[in-house]
Formats: sequence, structure tokens, C-alpha cells
Amino acid sequence: MERMSNRSAWVISKSIRKKTYQILSASTDDGIASVREYDRLWKYLEPSDVTVDTASTDLSLLELYSNSEMERLELFYSTLGISDSDILDITSYEKRGINILTSVIVYWIRNSQPQVHKIHVMALLVCIIRLSLIEPLLSQEDRVSLQTARYSHQPTQDQKHKLGLDLNIIHALSQFQCVLSDSLDMLGLLAIDVDIKIYEVFSGRYIYNLCIELYERIQPLCYCTELLVRGQDYSHFFQQWYKTIEDSCKSSLQTVGNSKVAAATIAKAEKQKKKKAYKVKIPVSISESSNSEQSEQEDETASSASLLGNRFAALTLNPK
Repeated sequence: MERMSNRSAWVISKSIRKKTYQILSASTDDGIASVREYDRLWKYLEPSDVTVDTASTDLSLLELYSNSEMERLELFYSTLGISDSDILDITSYEKRGINILTSVIVYWIRNSQPQVHKIHVMALLVCIIRLSLIEPLLSQEDRVSLQTARYSHQPTQDQKHKLGLDLNIIHALSQFQCVLSDSLDMLGLLAIDVDIKIYEVFSGRYIYNLCIELYERIQPLCYCTELLVRGQDYSHFFQQWYKTIEDSCKSSLQTVGNSKVAAATIAKAEKQKKKKAYKVKIPVSISESSNSEQSEQEDETASSASLLGNRFAALTLNPK
């Protein structure tokens, strides 16, 4: 599912596919000059040709397979534009797939149009941790309970806000899935053994519903941390992971706007703020002199009341 007014979600991962085509071209005798793809252009399906660089012969599979797996993995990282500083130091976690996912997420954030919101990233990381790190440790009964938890229901129109589905969230998540899918294809071609299955790290319902919840939260990061404290505590790992990604993508991450729900929440808060600010303080005059002076003060107060439209402003306190 995509937002039809935006470019196709598959455009974001075109450079990854181009490198994959280049490897395949270098592995054939005649080479491949171009690859024709069919993709959505607005509301229509259109063909487009991806030009392949046939000059690089060192990318043939025969050459690549003679290299170490780490060298092949470095080729994957360079294709995504990932440096060592973008990769999370997770020596205490055995799954190397976390670093693969980190590179995919960083590439997604840097190349997404429109920009990815920080809340999308928080919800995605929570989902990955729950599906790939927490669920495998649970019994089958607990897994069923977790799958039918609060954020796993089918998204429905929010009657409170009357906004329906937030297509900004949906399109951003579609782009992530495209990047992940093409990345896994390239890793498979490079014979890099990574135990990552999309359904084990991604749940569209869970992430979407959690995003809606986080937009309503004053401190979404703290709320995500609380979600991961129960049972085996992955809250520290979540914070470390999110900070690594945030530091790598500060200029690309969107922190405000991008969501109708967020806009509605901000507008509501601003409206309440204005109501509180609109409190006119009318000075209360206490007469300590003659009755004539008190009468003059009452006239002045009454005049102020008529100007301000406040029928209680003319009241004065009489000393006992």
C-alpha cells in the first residue's frame, strides 16, 4: 500500500538493484547493458530502463566468491553508503543481522521522500526487537498473546480525529520494506548468510498502530523504553540503537509535522494554551477615602468592563 500522490516506494532502492544488476552483468559472457523494470508512475504502470555499468569486471561472482565474507559484506555496506560510524557496536548481542538492519534503516532514512519521521524509526525498532529478540524466547501461548496485543489489531478510522489512515506512515513503511527486500536479494547473491526474514522483523499493523500512539505521547522515546522493560529488559539496547541511527541521520530525520494525527494534537494543545492565556486581570479597587472617590473608581471600573466585554469586571470589593 502506498500514497499514490508520492513517487513509487521502489524508487528508493533503485541504486541497490543497479549494483545487483551490475554483479549479474559482470558474471555473464555478453554482459547486460540495461534492465527494463515496470513500476508505478503516479497512478499508471510504466516501463523504465536501468543502465548497467559493464566496465567493472572485478564484480563477477567468480571474483567475489574468492573474497572473504567480510569483504563481500563491505561491498554491501558501500553500496548503501554506510560507514563504520553508522554501524552499531553490539558485541553483547549475537545476531549480526542487527547491523544489517541498521544499515538498511540508515539508508532508508537518508533517501526517503518524504522524510522519515523519528517516530516511524522508534516504532520500527520496537517492532524489530519484539519480533526478532523477544518473541523467540516466549512459549507458543505467550506468542499468541503477544500477537493479539494492543498494537496488533487492524488499523481503523480514528473517530476521535476523523483522519482515517495516515498515508505518510504507510508510504514511509512501504519504502522501508522495498529497501529491506532489495538488500536481502543482494546479500543472497553475495552468499552472505544472514538470518533475516521480513515477517520476523516487520509487522505493518504493529508499527502503524504504535506510531499513532507515539504521536499522542509527550515523550515517545520514554514510552518505547517502557514497552521493552517488561520481561527481559531490552530498553537499554533500544536506546543505544536509536541513538546510533539518530546520530547518523540527524539532518535527514523529521522531528515535527509529517502526520495528520500529530498536527491535530499540536493544534489542540495550541488552542488550550490560548484559552489559558486569555485571562484578563481586572484590578480590584478598595476604597479607603470618601464616598465620592469610591464613586469615581466604580465609574472607571464600569468603563473598563464595557470596553473588555466582561460583565463581572465592574464588581468592586468594599472594605468591612
